Amino acid sequence: MDRLETRLRKLKVEARFNREIKWSELSPERESFFLRFVDEFFDQFNRTNLRFRQIFSDRQYVPVLAPDAPPLTPLDVQFRICYQFLKLSFGLADFPNVPGERQKIIIRLDNHSSSKHKRTLRGFVENLPNHFNRPDLDITLGHVCSTSLVRIQAIDVLMGAAGNYGNKMHLRRPNGQRGMTPIQKARMNVAKHIYNKFREIDNTTRGSRAFNWFESTGSCDSTRSALLQKLSIWKFHTKNYDIDKGWQNDRLDSQGIYQGPDIQKVKTAAESEWL
Repeated sequence: MDRLETRLRKLKVEARFNREIKWSELSPERESFFLRFVDEFFDQFNRTNLRFRQIFSDRQYVPVLAPDAPPLTPLDVQFRICYQFLKLSFGLADFPNVPGERQKIIIRLDNHSSSKHKRTLRGFVENLPNHFNRPDLDITLGHVCSTSLVRIQAIDVLMGAAGNYGNKMHLRRPNGQRGMTPIQKARMNVAKHIYNKFREIDNTTRGSRAFNWFESTGSCDSTRSALLQKLSIWKFHTKNYDIDKGWQNDRLDSQGIYQGPDIQKVKTAAESEWL
């Protein structure tokens, strides 16, 4: 992790990029730098024991809660998804056991403005050893500022590329414009480059011939495989949900824009399945 941070920081200094590196900063003039930045990230990722986990929530799945369940704000949902992600996607329950020793796991998340939700999440996470029946584990959770860690900025670029690619931003044609704007083209080029990097990793480590950025990469046979997977993508939804067909490709317009809800009832929840 330190080597990754050092290499990315060195590249940023050499390019005299004095701002925080974010997807929103990608422009035609910065395209070549972003490509070098991404290549450096994946080069270090492939050379080391680093692993990558990605979760996203497909908006066609509309959560259904019990009638007497308290309402959830979007921020409540965001933090509950984060908890499920940490609990299930990293294989923490199968962290190597060393007899007579406590294993320390440190989780660092990008900072957030909600102190209340951070405290609640910290309590959930620090209780995971009890949930896993692993008294030898010591899990701590802290928050760091992305402006101080370039590797977190790199993740912002990867997630920005996913959002750009998945939401078909290259198809948007405001005010009757013809063809892609220079910034749309630059962002699509970088997004495709990142997609191909992930596809190569998925092919090398899992033998997958096809790669879909927006589908789960396959269920794990055990928590051990979750721990060891080099690349894992999880399309998250609650156990109880309805389907909003308005988000399906054949219901979007030619620019990939949502035209409105078309809710299809699937299941009725007897109780909340979030936690």
